[in-house]
Amino acid sequence: MLNNTVKRAKAAMIFFTLVIPIVLLNYFVKYNEIRLFSLLFYSLFCVYATYEILQHNKLHFYANCILSATALLPLFLTLPVWDSKTSSTIFEGIRPTLNISDALNLNRNWMINLNLWWISFLIGPVVSSLFFLTNIYYFKSKKEFFANLFVTFFVTTFMPLFSKLLWFFNTFNIYAFAVTFFIPVVVDVSGYFGGKAFGRKLIKRRFSKISPNKTWEGAIISYVLGTIATVALIVIPSIVNAPNYFSFYSNLWKKIITPIILPIISIIGDLTFSMFKRFMRVKDFSNLIPGHGGLMDRFDAMSFVMSSTYIILII
Repeated sequence: MLNNTVKRAKAAMIFFTLVIPIVLLNYFVKYNEIRLFSLLFYSLFCVYATYEILQHNKLHFYANCILSATALLPLFLTLPVWDSKTSSTIFEGIRPTLNISDALNLNRNWMINLNLWWISFLIGPVVSSLFFLTNIYYFKSKKEFFANLFVTFFVTTFMPLFSKLLWFFNTFNIYAFAVTFFIPVVVDVSGYFGGKAFGRKLIKRRFSKISPNKTWEGAIISYVLGTIATVALIVIPSIVNAPNYFSFYSNLWKKIITPIILPIISIIGDLTFSMFKRFMRVKDFSNLIPGHGGLMDRFDAMSFVMSSTYIILII
């Protein structure tokens, strides 16, 4: 167990050593080329993360490559960089002059007014349906067919959205970016060690069929510590006099609801992707990060937390 922990720690250090500079450069460096490179980086993330999951859906390799590539269309169509009135502001050679609130309003208007925003997310499911119907003989049962089709539908619509939000928070508010990463880490780590220490000592019943190793004690501990961490992350900016980082949490109801739901969302995100792996009968989506699995084995909960944070902010 110790050797595996050391292996996981080393792999995580190498991974974040490669990724963190890109995140920091995108936010702080004042050159268009860096910002364009960051956009390409998240595009690559989108395609790879999509393919990483789809490769297990029993379709042909080329079909999954095409489906993964279609994820780029909703990603790019939903980025607030193509409006002539704002693109020069976002890519003007310095860090965007738009603050997070203005950027959120811009996105809200796009969601309401631009039909392509919604239509673009139908491309993945439509193409997926064509591939699945023409390759229905690959599947042993209707249950297997519809399970894999559902995962493919979800991934081809959700991964572009998640990749867009990664770029969005990284560009406009690096603190929010860090928060949506840190909360799932707290929930995951506290749940793991809490479950190891106290699992099935008070509550014998299994927490979930989807993830048999999870326990009620671990889930409760992870929720409590996740809530405490979320409250701290919302309060800290005001304590250190850095209101611009989370000034959009000045709304009281958002301050109340965020610590309540985000730890739960983190657990749901983890269980959702665990369910996908059970559907596809795999332990990990890939072996990209030794000891951890693939990108979406590590970013599963974060994807749900970041999406939920965006929804809370935009409503």
